[in-house]
Amino acid sequence: MFVMPATKDHYATFERSATGYRVTHGDTEVARSDSALLLTEHAHGNVYPTAIYLPADSLKVPRTKTELSTHCPLKGDASYWTVDGVENAIWSYETPDEGVTEVAGYIGFDTSKGFAVEKL
Repeated sequence: MFVMPATKDHYATFERSATGYRVTHGDTEVARSDSALLLTEHAHGNVYPTAIYLPADSLKVPRTKTELSTHCPLKGDASYWTVDGVENAIWSYETPDEGVTEVAGYIGFDTSKGFAVEKL
């Protein structure tokens, strides 16, 4: 496990998963990998649900980059893509901030848009 500190009140922990994950959208398997990163963010006494990141090369369907970009004080600027017809469905920190380079090359999935992340 490794820690990405921003402040003592706002930080995240990453760990490499010992098991594989797959991501589906409806009946379509969009990604599968045995190399997941599990990120848990801690902010001002709150612990947020763990986000599962898979290697970008595990994506099995085409993606189209969108114009959306967001900023995370822990990881840096995120880029977004449309996947399986869903706009801004996945994101990646293509050039993450110093100290969090482990997340480079990994993608996250927006489960609020119908993507299911399942442990294998």
